[in-house]
Amino acid sequence: MTARLYYLSKDILRIINEYTHEEINHQDFLDWIKKHPCLTNNYCTKQEIKMLDTLNQMINQKNINKCDLTRFYQKIQQKYLKEKYGEST
Repeated sequence: MTARLYYLSKDILRIINEYTHEEINHQDFLDWIKKHPCLTNNYCTKQEIKMLDTLNQMINQKNINKCDLTRFYQKIQQKYLKEKYGEST
């Protein structure tokens, strides 16, 4: 995992957590994705784009499925923990 992907994973975990705990609203969530440095600087890897695209698709559904967000959160968290701590979760 590249350093950028590692930090993107942490960013995604943070933003999902803030959204599911209603600390930010839907528009804040959309703005975060649109303005993420990975996309605005146009240097994302395919894996980074896929992560952001998946997140974008989830939050653009009419009724955001928080269960899907939670599963995506857990998937990212597993990759993040595995990279950070060398654990298999």
